[in-house]
Amino acid sequence: MCLCTACGTDGTTSARYTATPARGSLMCHWCLEVRNLRAQIAETKAFLSHLEAHLDAFKSYNNHEHDVFNHRFPPEVASYIFVLSTAPGQIPPSSPLKLCAISRLWRQIARATPMLWTRVDVNLNRFEGTYHLPMALFQQWLSRAGLLPLSIHISYDQAKSNLDVHLMKFTEVIDVIIEYSQQWECLKLSIPFSLYPRFRGINTNLRRLVLQPPLGIRNVSSHQGEVFNMGGPPFTSPNEISIDGISYTCVRIDWRKATNLHFASISTFDFLCVLQQAPLVSCCSVSVHLDRNRLYVTITDLIPLLCLAELDITFVNPEAASAILDRITTPCLKNLKYTLPVRQFASLSSLLHRSSCRLTSLSITSRTPERLEPTLLTQGDKNLLAFLWTTSTVEHFSLCIPALPYQFFDVLSPPPIGEERPILLPHLRQFVYRGPLSFMWQSFTTFIGRRGDNKHIGLPALRSVQLHLDPILPKSPEIYYIDSLSTVHIYRQIARGISIEIFNDTIDMLQCSKEYHERSMFGIGEEDDSGSDG
Repeated sequence: MCLCTACGTDGTTSARYTATPARGSLMCHWCLEVRNLRAQIAETKAFLSHLEAHLDAFKSYNNHEHDVFNHRFPPEVASYIFVLSTAPGQIPPSSPLKLCAISRLWRQIARATPMLWTRVDVNLNRFEGTYHLPMALFQQWLSRAGLLPLSIHISYDQAKSNLDVHLMKFTEVIDVIIEYSQQWECLKLSIPFSLYPRFRGINTNLRRLVLQPPLGIRNVSSHQGEVFNMGGPPFTSPNEISIDGISYTCVRIDWRKATNLHFASISTFDFLCVLQQAPLVSCCSVSVHLDRNRLYVTITDLIPLLCLAELDITFVNPEAASAILDRITTPCLKNLKYTLPVRQFASLSSLLHRSSCRLTSLSITSRTPERLEPTLLTQGDKNLLAFLWTTSTVEHFSLCIPALPYQFFDVLSPPPIGEERPILLPHLRQFVYRGPLSFMWQSFTTFIGRRGDNKHIGLPALRSVQLHLDPILPKSPEIYYIDSLSTVHIYRQIARGISIEIFNDTIDMLQCSKEYHERSMFGIGEEDDSGSDG
């Protein structure tokens, strides 16, 4: 502590003099000035704090007066705008909690809008540490939704948690959700299988059910037979069902009203059992493997799927294809995505012939290499062409195979004027190919040229072509680029109205070929010297 050597007052910065006691209550002139300045500074700081608080209050009042939600939009319109901003299609969608943090008025509108709180995303891992705060927020969220239908997604990352330690907390969270079971519209569960019994005996108006294994599980076979049993009887009857990582036999629901089905993996017998119980299915996406016990042979009667219009089916082995396709009929099938390791279409061709369906969209995927010589037709090529001759109604055709059949575009091209022969896929309007470059560009340009003008034969013209070629290294310009004459023909067809996209992996091969030939023809980096000589 430094004291004034004249009057003994604290505050002097000099330490060269010996401090003496203060002489009474009198202060020297300089110490009085320092004290007065400090008092003025303190008063100024206090007044500045008062002005800053007044400014914040004025800014808040000013924002309130100029807020468009106050003067231009009634609360109903503002509430609807909030709902649109939190829709799942928005990138990124806003959170209701973020809207509440903008202002007091926004918070009042958000809390008074039940639609904002109907989507409930619950991460069980967040309840492991501080339990009471997330639980209180979770209960407030559910109560703000009122009586509206709820879309609930419960997730859990098993790799980041110890299930045995926190199982009791997770059970309490599930119990809170079950209290609102009458409002469930969509239920998506990615939770430990041991929590499935908590849903037993619940009757709800559920419309969409999604069952997935918890995150962080490498082996889906960790399911030990826990049964997901909702209600019953009568059981819950959702319209959309998606199951992954759990056997069909462990899901006790009513399948009679199911219209959309998705199975990540299911055996032939289980899938046939599902189709028998779901006569109204209209859209189905499934991956089927052969049943080891071959129980499907006990199902002999044809299963009529009178409403099935879209089918995306993947067969792990060829035997599974015949086990399913030989036992169903699909008279209303329009869109088909068919994936098989080898190109065998006998069962599929029999199904389409037996069903007499008008197929308009067809996608075939088979990535097992079969070809030995590029100029020979393999058995898979012959099977594919024979099948395509039976699908004359297809308008949108997608092909993902190891290589196109030999002279495929020549077969797909209509005959020249004056020549009469059958046309493969006569109603084709869109063609998509994914695979290696296994064709000649001259045959491709002939194909799009003749398909682009079908008026003389009374058929619809080709309108879209997409080629997604496997990566080609730029070692040889003859392969890496489209030849100049074919490039010109392709751009001529584009000018006529055909949408043509050609990609070498992610590179626009058509644009690169055009630039390459322009550089080859006009030179690289040449300057215009026409006006340089005077």
